[in-house]
Amino acid sequence: MIHWAFMIYVIQGAALFLTNALFVLAIARSNGLIGKYTILFAKFITDALSGLAEVLGGAGRLIVIASGDETLRCRRFCMLMPWNIFFTWTEPMTAIMLLIVSIDRLFCVAMPIQYYKSGKEVQCLQILISHMFVSFCILTNWLITFSDTVDQFSPLCWTTDGWAPFYEYFSYFLRMGAAISSVLLYPIVIIAGRRYSKSMVQRQGDAFLKAYESRQRQLTITLGISSIVTLIFYVIPVSIESLTKSLRVEHRFGDLTTVYAVISSNLNPIFNILVIVSRQKDIARAVHKVFADWSCRRTTKVFALRHEQVSATKNITNTTVFKSIPPMKRI
Repeated sequence: MIHWAFMIYVIQGAALFLTNALFVLAIARSNGLIGKYTILFAKFITDALSGLAEVLGGAGRLIVIASGDETLRCRRFCMLMPWNIFFTWTEPMTAIMLLIVSIDRLFCVAMPIQYYKSGKEVQCLQILISHMFVSFCILTNWLITFSDTVDQFSPLCWTTDGWAPFYEYFSYFLRMGAAISSVLLYPIVIIAGRRYSKSMVQRQGDAFLKAYESRQRQLTITLGISSIVTLIFYVIPVSIESLTKSLRVEHRFGDLTTVYAVISSNLNPIFNILVIVSRQKDIARAVHKVFADWSCRRTTKVFALRHEQVSATKNITNTTVFKSIPPMKRI
């Protein structure tokens, strides 16, 4: 059973990484989109790293199982496993990015004029503060964990095996608090949106401002749908995982709930991407342009290769014909 779970890790992680990497590339190639979707751009990067961590975790643990290694490991060893280095960053950061998205929408609908003037700066400031906070927490955990060299953990090195005990609880409450808050903030965003939705148009009747306000309202609704997806695929599974650990249920069942939580929580960004593509047409066009450019380059290379082959064939044919003509006799 556990073998299949790790195989799913690899497949799902690869899909998550490639999908989000595609969106990162699409937005990066469009200067206008980076300014409009700075926070979503950072979120796609975080989700791509989460997919990479899942691939490494699944593949690495499959290798451990195949090798038959049953040697107990210490916290320091598990902390330095490649997948745990990524998971230590992505697990709290994924939830915090969900919260930042909701906070950003609240800023947008509550202060439309200010957000219109300084939206990109506000988004960058939120990203900077959140990343500095998570970096500080991770560094603190590493400094404490590095001295723990008592061999007591499974060679599979689950993510929490590389964490200090206090950090495990801190990370859980941080993840749950951020994810739940991101969902609970949206009713406030909707109420504030109804109150302030017409303020920009009433104050300045410019057609461009009307279009801007319409785009922001569309994005707010899109991310509101995403918050419901987050509740189903992220908050509930992580809550179940925590409940089984707090009740100290049978060890194998606890491992299965951990696997379920990882798989389900990593489905969350995939479904969120589907929501974004279906509703944000400018992002969908940017993604389509990536495929179109790739297809065009591939077609150009194929035609160039065929042209070279045809030219080479003609040269060989002409040389053969020239050699086959007998020399003219001199008179």
